[in-house]
Amino acid sequence: MAVAFLFPGQGSQKLGMGKEFAYTGVFDEVDEALGEKFSDLIFGDDAELLNQAENAQPALLAASIAAFRAAGVKGDFVLGHSLGEIPALVASEALGLSDAARLLRARGLAMKQAASGAMLACLGLPIEQVRELSAGIDGLYVANDNCPGQVVVSGTSEAIAKAEEAFKNAGAKRAVKLAVTVPAHSPLMAPAAVAMEKLLADLVISAPKIPFISNCSAKQEDSPEVIKQHLVIQMTHGVRFRECVQYLALRSVSKVIEFGAGNVLCGLVKRTVEGIETFTVEGKEDINVLACK
Repeated sequence: MAVAFLFPGQGSQKLGMGKEFAYTGVFDEVDEALGEKFSDLIFGDDAELLNQAENAQPALLAASIAAFRAAGVKGDFVLGHSLGEIPALVASEALGLSDAARLLRARGLAMKQAASGAMLACLGLPIEQVRELSAGIDGLYVANDNCPGQVVVSGTSEAIAKAEEAFKNAGAKRAVKLAVTVPAHSPLMAPAAVAMEKLLADLVISAPKIPFISNCSAKQEDSPEVIKQHLVIQMTHGVRFRECVQYLALRSVSKVIEFGAGNVLCGLVKRTVEGIETFTVEGKEDINVLACK
């Protein structure tokens, strides 16, 4: 049976993540790539600074790849959520770690500068209904199809306020604002998509050695050029994570391992398909337990 590796997106970051795996040298390499002692920020005490997009994104990369390399396990697929696609490509040896760190620092800055706005998680409504309700609100877009009954929308602050009321009136169990200040995965990110295309133009991406599942197509993509195109499209379009998980299930994946920070993606997998074992690697003890599985 097949095993898939998962890499989380922005929002999963936390202070101290990956510190137990500092011996892998990953944080040193990211420090050098960014030209600063970036690991001090990750292992420090300023959560507000870490949560800024240009810091959170390369920090999650470092924590995820440190955990992945420390685990030393073999897998059959890699899948990331949003920015998690970048560490997924690093894990599959399609992209170098230093290039990935610089890319995510620039990606975060581009998103921050592109537009201000908000994101809202709608719990308890099917995606078809969320799409229908969103279509009636100017400046609101479906951003993440995470799992059955969990859909995230992006938009202007005004649109998000209207969406919160509309979803609750439609019978949503909850409508939860996310701790972000950008309307990710929406057309409002068009300037960031332009920046991303320029960043990727001269970046070397090779064919993944571990099959890579794209958030954009919700299937395996092998072509470096297609992968680059999808990384750009992803900036302004929704993340099809539910469909990605269903794709893995159709390919006999029986276990998923989430690397780096938290178990958000494992939770989404459990709510999407039955019978897939989930595991999270955040610290050394997790590796010891994983070795016994």
